[in-house]
Amino acid sequence: MGKVASEAVGLAKGVAPARAGSAGDAERRERARQTNPVYVLRNHLAQRVIDAAHDGDFAPLDTLMRLLADPCTRRDGHADWEGPPPADTPAVAVSCSS
Repeated sequence: MGKVASEAVGLAKGVAPARAGSAGDAERRERARQTNPVYVLRNHLAQRVIDAAHDGDFAPLDTLMRLLADPCTRRDGHADWEGPPPADTPAVAVSCSS
């Protein structure tokens, strides 16, 4: 077994399984809330900002930059900047070529 695999097995052995209703549930949920971002730069959001900027409106860019500066804090009035695109949103073609 390689060094990385050995370390992973050792780590896994040291992790106790979570039990529903245990005293640590609330703490784990709070840690996850603080660690997992609410706001993530996604293609549809970047396209929204680009389209607005092309029209001379840079407010969406300012909003996105503020949200991404502290992505783990949910802010009232910004639900449309969270999560995957709505089902009716057209796919955005992305090219990484230069």
